[in-house]
Parts: sequence; structure tokens; C-alpha cells
Amino acid sequence: MIVAELRRVVAAGDEQEARLAVRACGERLRAGTLPAETAHGELVEALALLTRHGSAIVRLAVADVCDAFPSDAFDDVHARLLADPDRYVRAAAEAAGHRRAEQRRRDARRGAATTKPSRRSSATSKHGTARPRGGSRSARWTSASSASRCGSSTR
Repeated sequence: MIVAELRRVVAAGDEQEARLAVRACGERLRAGTLPAETAHGELVEALALLTRHGSAIVRLAVADVCDAFPSDAFDDVHARLLADPDRYVRAAAEAAGHRRAEQRRRDARRGAATTKPSRRSSATSKHGTARPRGGSRSARWTSASSASRCGSSTR
């Protein structure tokens, strides 16, 4: 239903209406609120075809929402939009690439926060090798040097 509506609006020729329809589809992709009868891949494919539309306004709208595409579709669409003759479309595609990278970083941080590594024992160094027991090295050095500085001798 959404794909048919998008195609109908684009075919009507009003680039502002097409821009609004593309943005609405992109928001639904981001929010994950597509109706059950709408195939996710079909919608992304319909939006990807609009990268070859004659109007820069429509291509600009696609560039604004392409960061919501799945990875395989994003790479192809993003590359096409970065090579677009219109500088505003290229700038929007660049911004979408930055948003996509930021989202991937956030996802990676969230994934790292949920899978915390186990703590290593205090008897191992950060490289996993055993450390000598018996206090810290700096504590032994400090006590030996302070005894000699204070003039205490064992004579």
C-alpha cells in the first residue's frame, strides 16, 4: 500500500508532494512502523530507484532518508547520491553517511555495554601474564629509598 502510494505520488509529477512522500516513508523506516502488508525490501527498492529521478528535490529527499536503509542497499544508494550532479544532494548524502556512522558507533557501544568482559584476577597483568606477589614495586622502592634518605643506618 505504501509503495503503491509512493509510486502514484511520484508519477503525478509534483516534486514537493513526492518529497513529502519520500520523507514520510523514511520516517516509517526509521521508526519501524511499516504496516504488515508492506515489504521492507520493496519500499527500499522503490526509494532507491528515485536516486535517478529528474528532480533534484526528490533526490535530495532520498538522500535525507537513505541512512535508514539496510546496509546492503545503503552502500549502493549512498554511492550514487555522493556522485550526484547537484551539490545539495551530495551534501545531504554526506550528512546521511555521517548519521549512519554515528548510529553504528552508538549501536556498537550499546552492544559492548551489554556484553561486559569478565574481570581479570588481581594476580595477572593486563596482558594475562602472572605478576609477582608481595606488594607493589613502587612501595618497596619508596620504603628503601626513604630509609636511606632519613639517615637511618643499620650500623
